[in-house]
Amino acid sequence: MNSIIRTVFAALVVLLSARVHAECVNVRSVGATGNGTTDDTAAIQKAIKSATLASQRGGTVCLPSGDYLITSTIVVDDVVGLRLVGEGGSTRLIWGGDDHSPMLLLSSVQDGEVSNLQIIALATKPLAVGIQSITRAGAKLTSKHNSFVNLLIDGITRGVVKGFQIGGAPGIDSNNDFHLFQNCIVANYAGIAYSLENTQVYGVVFINSLFLGNQSGQIGVATDQNSVKGGTFTWIGGGGGNNQVVDFSLGDPNSGGISIRNAIFEKSARFIRTGGPSGASFLFEISGVRWSGDALADDGIAIDFRFPGPFVIRDSRIGEFSDKALKISWRPGGTTPGVFIFEGNVVKRASSSPLFINQQPTRFADNVIN
Repeated sequence: MNSIIRTVFAALVVLLSARVHAECVNVRSVGATGNGTTDDTAAIQKAIKSATLASQRGGTVCLPSGDYLITSTIVVDDVVGLRLVGEGGSTRLIWGGDDHSPMLLLSSVQDGEVSNLQIIALATKPLAVGIQSITRAGAKLTSKHNSFVNLLIDGITRGVVKGFQIGGAPGIDSNNDFHLFQNCIVANYAGIAYSLENTQVYGVVFINSLFLGNQSGQIGVATDQNSVKGGTFTWIGGGGGNNQVVDFSLGDPNSGGISIRNAIFEKSARFIRTGGPSGASFLFEISGVRWSGDALADDGIAIDFRFPGPFVIRDSRIGEFSDKALKISWRPGGTTPGVFIFEGNVVKRASSSPLFINQQPTRFADNVIN
């Protein structure tokens, strides 16, 4: 009986798989080869066009296992719900284009999905941006609520400058919100792993995602690359490290807050830095985080926060492998009294010098400092 059940179940899986593939536009059916040497850019672009209806509703584009050579930007434009789906690590998009263009541009795309594939670039053919999302001037739709799932963007030998970019030129600063990054990895980048570049980038969520600078990366997540103003996000789980400048470089958000929770970060020069000083309100919470401190910058400043807050650090381990005099700098700016809560943390500072410089926390409780 069990063997019969297994046979029936296997048959159902095959039928479901066949149905899924039957309902997608397979890039192989429109001329893509996936052999790693033939230029597949036009074929993939054709598949995207075939999956996009005149009503601006998108279907699914399937990329079977293979190495697809891409020599210019693939564009998904003004469409709702288009899905670009690979077969995990066996689907690779190999960059062979110029050094100033994105490989994939989502232009005024809503409820789209890019999932289960890898983007690969070498230093011999550097890639400016792996995936960029913009809102295009003149489009009917704004870019929002897109999902990036199970993706690897790998510069191999510093071949990628930015992994993901939300906003920035050639788009307009308008409603580029609520995107999801789940199980995404940016590795071996030369600049920034994830860059949120518009003041209208709100509510981005990272779940179990990573940035792996591997001694070449500069910044893990940046929100200060466009006029020192940028978006807001929540980072949950995952982590990263090996950044020469800082893990999180933050601009002045227009609204909302930033939260980093239950994540692990190692071997970067700094953990947090912001613009400012500024008197603008900036809700920022760190909770359940480990930041190792084993590559701390020579000045010892692990966190440099220059807003009134509310700024909250709770239940975290900071600098446990640092051999320098670790410091936390708070410069709220403005005339409004700031709020800085520091409680339930374990901090190693490797020195008897003060942990806090510029201003002290407004609440300091239940910490272990050694």
